[in-house]
Amino acid sequence: MMKLETPYAIDLGNGYAKRKFNGVVVVEPSILAEDPGYFSSTDSKNLMSYADSANYYIGDDVRKYQLQAIPALGEDDLNRYNSIEFKKLMYGYIAKDIRNSVEIPLLVTGLPVNHLKAKQDEVKKMLTGKKIMVFEGKELVIDIKDVHVIPQPMGTYMQLVAEKIVNPETDKTLLIDNGHGSLDITEVTGYTITKRAGGNLGSKLAHIEIYNFLVDKFGDLASITLPNIADLLEKGLIVDGSIIDIREMPEIKAILSRHFDSMYSFVRNNNFSLTDYNKVVFTGGTAELHRPHIVAKKKNNFKIKENAQTANAEGYYEYGKAVLVSEKNSTVR
Repeated sequence: MMKLETPYAIDLGNGYAKRKFNGVVVVEPSILAEDPGYFSSTDSKNLMSYADSANYYIGDDVRKYQLQAIPALGEDDLNRYNSIEFKKLMYGYIAKDIRNSVEIPLLVTGLPVNHLKAKQDEVKKMLTGKKIMVFEGKELVIDIKDVHVIPQPMGTYMQLVAEKIVNPETDKTLLIDNGHGSLDITEVTGYTITKRAGGNLGSKLAHIEIYNFLVDKFGDLASITLPNIADLLEKGLIVDGSIIDIREMPEIKAILSRHFDSMYSFVRNNNFSLTDYNKVVFTGGTAELHRPHIVAKKKNNFKIKENAQTANAEGYYEYGKAVLVSEKNSTVR
């Protein structure tokens, strides 16, 4: 069994699974699909099974093989961490990333602040220990020695500190994290969360509108599915062999503008005075999509996190490295 020399950091979001290990960052959609069981020339490439489940694919492979994608996680459901779908994705991505039996010294993940108290210990207990996956026909043992579950926004915050964008000694910071399923607003002073609010105002609301518009305009194309909307916004929609940049369509622009306005109103309606902060940082998978709207506000303290989609996972990774170094130093002493 190989031993991972770094932490394994994973931000398993409703829209995308972001991971970092051995210094490598990987992003794939949080979707899965059962193997249809037809003959395949891929010969079980990335095919897997967990806990005697039917064989399934996850992430990019679902799209690559044009399977019927199933969004694997709920929106704001405390019970989702106990679901078989959560476990299929969590262990499936580890198997897909490492591709061998592995001992992981430390897995770091995060939970929304409003889930942390209720679920932190449960998730830690569930993920610690040995699990068996069948991957590409081989039985793999995944042995996780320790698990740290931290508040989700602190992943981004730690990355901001590491990049010297935020000074924890002097800055009062507001994080506006707009992901697929939820909008989380977190006020941080030093390394302490001093105020928070959240709601189900994630990008999925805009995606549903965009999906309905595209179906009405172009018909029932195979590529137009709700789980595929983020890819269509990034890469364009192929119609009759031509690529259409749907972000430039007036109707799509209007949908995205309304979504940003609803998010912005939510922040103000929850009594966050945006002028009170040294830094207001927009992060999450939707930050780049809303860049034109954020820039248009012309606020000097507004910052858009570069690589916003992976910020939490990269912050978890830096946190995990610090923990492993601290443990090694204490052992030496």
